[in-house]
Amino acid sequence: MFNVKRIVQGWCDSPLTARGREQAEDCGRGLKDVPFDYAYCSTSERTLDTALGILKGRDLAVQPLKSLKEMNFGEAEGDAMDDWFNEPEAIIGKFAEAGGETFAEAGQRALAAWQDIAAKHPEGNILIVTHGAVLMAGMQALAPAETEKQLASEHAPENCCVTILRSENGTLIPETVFDTSFRENGKGGQ
Repeated sequence: MFNVKRIVQGWCDSPLTARGREQAEDCGRGLKDVPFDYAYCSTSERTLDTALGILKGRDLAVQPLKSLKEMNFGEAEGDAMDDWFNEPEAIIGKFAEAGGETFAEAGQRALAAWQDIAAKHPEGNILIVTHGAVLMAGMQALAPAETEKQLASEHAPENCCVTILRSENGTLIPETVFDTSFRENGKGGQ
């Protein structure tokens, strides 16, 4: 809802819109052939609702983790986006000055969370539902070349995009980055 109203939301929360719930269910249908063994999300209600939409019809519990939360935008939380996202470099360091995180700090936090989850579950498929800016920051920390195009676009990844990471000998390797095809393939399905 805050995205629609153009309000900064990082650690503060807002509910999913009907479109957001629909996108989550579309993504879930697009991922119907993936047998998830574990599921994690940030502690924000909007990611739990997204995870439950993706997993609709499956009997799998979702574990919330604080380390998967969106980037902390400090004093900007709840303000109009246009007041804070008016320059291309805004997300890189501006929010630390407002009591939040830098892009690099958020990226290291996300990457550490992904690595911890992968180490905890060395076998099986894991669903992790997080947020756009922290996903992009984590991917920047993991594989900078994979995220340059997205960073250059000055936009967070689209809602319900899928990034697939493979764990190989304790190293996370990107296979798919910011892919919306799963969501698109699941549109309107039953």
